[in-house]
Amino acid sequence: MTHLVGEQGAILGPQLLGVYLRGSLVLGDFDPHTSDIDLFCVVDRPLSERAFEALKAMHQRLATLDHPLAHDIELAYLPRSSAWEWRPGEQHPTLGRGETLAWKEHGANWLLERWAVLQGMQALSGPPPDTFIAPVPRPHSVAW
Repeated sequence: MTHLVGEQGAILGPQLLGVYLRGSLVLGDFDPHTSDIDLFCVVDRPLSERAFEALKAMHQRLATLDHPLAHDIELAYLPRSSAWEWRPGEQHPTLGRGETLAWKEHGANWLLERWAVLQGMQALSGPPPDTFIAPVPRPHSVAW
């Protein structure tokens, strides 16, 4: 993961505010044979087309590395304003397992993703995630 964060930082510089674990790694049900690596990346402002294309190329290159999890990364790049809380209809650069970075709409499941980040409180870079993500009610108290 250090290599990935370094590559992101080389492209985005100070625009990259934080990279946080989410999903099975922080919720305690990670299985090295079937799980992927889920990340939540916060940037200062929406990505420019140039930054998006550079990140897309970087992710494609990293997916070809000889590492068991190189092609099993899922992540999204959210500007600070959108990271704070989920808003229906917003699209963000998102990378799905085995896919190419693309602009995708984030559904209500991204409430759960924020909750997972806050539960894990594991920053790969940047300050604690609650700096950028508002408190999220426990999943059982939200009508999914």
